[in-house]
Amino acid sequence: RYGTVTGVQTCALQICLVVCAPIAAALLGVAGAGGLSRDPWQWALVPIALAGAWAVTYCAMLAVATLALYFDSALSLWELWMAVGYVFAGYLVPRELLPDALRAVAAWSPWRSTLALPLESMLGLVDRGETLRGLALQWGWALTFLLLALEIGRAHV
Repeated sequence: RYGTVTGVQTCALQICLVVCAPIAAALLGVAGAGGLSRDPWQWALVPIALAGAWAVTYCAMLAVATLALYFDSALSLWELWMAVGYVFAGYLVPRELLPDALRAVAAWSPWRSTLALPLESMLGLVDRGETLRGLALQWGWALTFLLLALEIGRAHV
């Protein structure tokens, strides 16, 4: 079960729920809810953004994994994807600190959909319109990667 990508994702989700959820709850208790969005419609969009973040990541993984039909291993391609994503998603460097040209690329990249969109929606850093535009882009990326994976697989057969 843990030798597959799905098994690794399941394990990561379990670890996240066991470790990260209590830490997040404690931080919320200490810091208070003052920094969170007060818009109930914005909160209604958060689960859709979280599901979309998962869909983008899963479909991108699927597309990279189907490349293994042509290569001995697609793991190095996934590692490259993750390395670029760490920068463009804002994990390593806040996107605001990127040069203007890279910030524009990061805003339209699939990686923004996996971290920034759900987080900015929860914190109320973007309005409903921006969240809806982000959701359209996010689900567009998920569909793009799914279609790419299907086409790569179909071309191999």
